[in-house]
Amino acid sequence: MQPGPCYKHLSNSPSFQLTTTNNQRLVFAVTLVLLLLSGLRPIVSMAQIWEPEGLNLPGAWNGWTNPPANNLALASATQVIGGQVVKITTGTTRWQTIFSVAASGGDIVGGSYNWLFTSGPSNSPFNNKWAGVTVNLNILQSYSFNSGADNSITIANGKWYTMNWEDIGYTNNRAIFMETSAEPVTLSSVSTTAEVAENENVTITLITSDNPSPEEMFYLRYSTDAWTTSELISFNMVGDEGTAEIPGQIEGTVVSYYAFSSTIAGISTDFDLKTINLNNNGGINYTFTVSAVTPMISFANLQWPENGNIEPGEDFNVYAQVYAENVTDAVGQGAGVQSWIGYSTTNTNPSTWTNWIVASFDSDQANNDEYLANLGAAISTEGTYYYASRFQYLSQPAVYGGFSASGGGYWDGTLNVSGVLVVEEIIPLYPVTFTITDLSESYSDIEFKGEMTSWNRIQMIESPAHTWTLTLDIAPGTYEWGALENDGSPDGIWLIEGANPEVTVASDGSISGTVSYTIPPFGISFANLQWPENGNIEPGEDFNVYAQVYAEHVTDAVGQGAGVQAWIGYSTTNTNPSTWTNWIVASFGSDQANNDEYLANLGAAISTEGTYYYASKFQYLAQSPVYGGFSASGGGYWDGTNNVSGVLTVEEIIPLYPVTFTINDLSESYSDIEFKGEMTAWNRVQMIESPAHTWTLTLDIAPGTYEWGA
Repeated sequence: MQPGPCYKHLSNSPSFQLTTTNNQRLVFAVTLVLLLLSGLRPIVSMAQIWEPEGLNLPGAWNGWTNPPANNLALASATQVIGGQVVKITTGTTRWQTIFSVAASGGDIVGGSYNWLFTSGPSNSPFNNKWAGVTVNLNILQSYSFNSGADNSITIANGKWYTMNWEDIGYTNNRAIFMETSAEPVTLSSVSTTAEVAENENVTITLITSDNPSPEEMFYLRYSTDAWTTSELISFNMVGDEGTAEIPGQIEGTVVSYYAFSSTIAGISTDFDLKTINLNNNGGINYTFTVSAVTPMISFANLQWPENGNIEPGEDFNVYAQVYAENVTDAVGQGAGVQSWIGYSTTNTNPSTWTNWIVASFDSDQANNDEYLANLGAAISTEGTYYYASRFQYLSQPAVYGGFSASGGGYWDGTLNVSGVLVVEEIIPLYPVTFTITDLSESYSDIEFKGEMTSWNRIQMIESPAHTWTLTLDIAPGTYEWGALENDGSPDGIWLIEGANPEVTVASDGSISGTVSYTIPPFGISFANLQWPENGNIEPGEDFNVYAQVYAEHVTDAVGQGAGVQAWIGYSTTNTNPSTWTNWIVASFGSDQANNDEYLANLGAAISTEGTYYYASKFQYLAQSPVYGGFSASGGGYWDGTNNVSGVLTVEEIIPLYPVTFTINDLSESYSDIEFKGEMTAWNRVQMIESPAHTWTLTLDIAPGTYEWGA
């Protein structure tokens, strides 16, 4: 290569045309020397290099041609037509080139090269050089001015490189080479925002020209003090789009921001030198000013009613409340607030509805304003309608109110929902009395259910004894009905045999069909799981289970009641015994007052370790079976809550041995010591102090090795 001289060449100095004598030429020559000695040095140390000569990167990669007209990626745009080393004056003044490396078709072929940064006139391009660096990629490095060995760099095929050179004039400076897997993307757009309220976070969206290389990182840099200081936030990129959030600021703050890309993580200094591409709104940056908080609706509901039934055209007033700070808390109607009550035949989001009735201001409710509208006057067709409120303050987006028992709030379809209005012609109802006569005198609680109650259960009234009645107001029609005992189970015990009775109410109120039913006197009215409540056995060990049953006029005689069958059943799941399949025939054991007691050896039927649930089953003649459960008060029909299944644990019994643990407190400073170890599942157990400062605990422990402590 050809090193250049130490000083700036003379092409920047003023030129003179001499028409004087030789003596005068001598005077001028002396004057020119003085200019060289006194006037040229400041040019050498000027703040930036001379722009027309720009910056070049000659080296082995272009045969040391300088200026590098044979490789425009290395040539200054100010000195070589089409040169790609360009000067950037935004922020830190710098020169940048972006070039591709490939075995063919790229700007440079991959490999290791010696090269220089240079600046000089075309006839002496090596006048100024910067050298002395072995390039470490993605690191800002210092270069020596007009001293040091040639720079060296290793670049790889299939990569792109962005070079930034810090222009601080003819002195030592810094530069960086950033490597990416593909051509760096440009930052196509950065979102702006028109109105930002005090303390409101602002999300900025960045769109890039393509999906970026994995090495490319994208940052949002912003300032709230005219760039005296700044903050940096990383964009969260998904494909070619990313977002970053500027935290909320106080009123009056002017926020200035721009976006840039880099390969450097965690940048805290030298942002411009580490920038590949940026979008700064054409050099003026993007800005927004934080304005005062505009009042907004912060609460809206559907106050009441929750639902209703009316005939077409009948009045149905609907009330709703709204709150907006500094708007509705004044006396009277809040200025700028509009209100509607809307309705729809589908239970959908009110924001999709089209039927809205203007609501009028009704009253102040604390800081809320309450509005109302007559929804009934707007609906003339029978059907089921869903209703909700809508409020709007000034030109802000509308909000929608829903109902809840706790006061309601913004409609969400789950906690705060639409009201329901049923509009229908009112059909006359006629009283019908249903009677159940219990000849068995064995039922203490009878409930009614039928088509006229949507098969919901209704308590019947016993008067006189064993006669149960219920009077219902029923619309004309034909209905099936029945009765059951309220034994606590989901289905109860159905008391009507065969097909359900049927009753018809005519449009004139006349009644035909069956309105009464007689329960025959026989049948099981009590069954339980007598004992035991639970147990632990080894496989095959005996485990007798006892159960009792009562059927009037059957079990109260001496000996086994005729027609009664009994079983003890078991299951590995604690479910309703009516779903079990494992049943062992139980044998009559003894009379227990009016009950018959049966037993079965459950242990003989189980040979596998595990936890088993057991209950009883009884059947009288061909009647439906009943199931017995245990309770401490004597048990009864199994219901899974009050009367439950017994629990049998079948497992090999491991012998336990007493072990005493002792802690001697020679420091005499501890007043309360607890034990914990593997044998207690590391649960803490209180130790006993006796005598003073000696603490003991005796545990029954199965054979094994354990860690413990105190």
